[in-house]
Amino acid sequence: MKFGVLYVIMALSNIANACTCDPEYWCDYLHNEGDYLVCLVEPLEHLEDENGNLITHLRVIKTFRDDVGATEVITLIGNDSEAWCMTDVHQQFPIGEQSYLAINTIYEAEYESSELTNTTNWHYAPHLCYKKIVRIYDDLVYSNALAPNDISRYPLDKFEDHFEDCDYNYDELTESFCKTNDYQIVPNPSTGTVAIENTINFTTINKVEIYNSNGQVVWSQQYKVDGQRRLNVEVDIDLSGLYLIRIFCGDEVHVEKVVFR
Repeated sequence: MKFGVLYVIMALSNIANACTCDPEYWCDYLHNEGDYLVCLVEPLEHLEDENGNLITHLRVIKTFRDDVGATEVITLIGNDSEAWCMTDVHQQFPIGEQSYLAINTIYEAEYESSELTNTTNWHYAPHLCYKKIVRIYDDLVYSNALAPNDISRYPLDKFEDHFEDCDYNYDELTESFCKTNDYQIVPNPSTGTVAIENTINFTTINKVEIYNSNGQVVWSQQYKVDGQRRLNVEVDIDLSGLYLIRIFCGDEVHVEKVVFR
């Protein structure tokens, strides 16, 4: 079973009490001026104090940027009420899931907690507006704040490669997705119109070809479909029997069987 991985970035600056958040992206937190902490962490323990504050202790596994002098175990304080513009640090950091965490210490949410009176851990209370979470499941990262070009997911093995240049691009995204697709043809059997469904990723389909049992191309169509799980294919010729559908995604070709009636 694969562990989910979570990238979290938090920037804290002077704000009004209302949680109106300006759009920010991953690289803003990696490269902006200020005192930041960017690291890979693992939650060790969830606690709740006498004031209802939520507390999460995190072990620092790997550090990418440390302007604050973080300890080996750091502590985040939060609340499950968004009315206070605080973060639910229990929900955001599930036990058993590693996370990438980044914090800018310009602003800190207000709290009182006796649990932290004698702690030697570096601790902080992130504001709701100034954190970014990039979740990773099945070797992909997910976030609506990866980059200004609206890319909301990326292959994990490529994600950290772009920490410096921030070049999260559709070409690399498509190349990775095309290698891991799992296509289904519905309905199958079909009377002429079929849909190609991708059960794993949103990808680009460049071309669809239909072959008969003799290996001859009987129908072909070029496409430019970015980021879709479903492509409707209207076959405008009469077909009957078993055929092969070749689906072109980037440099990858996937073959599926379909019966036309």
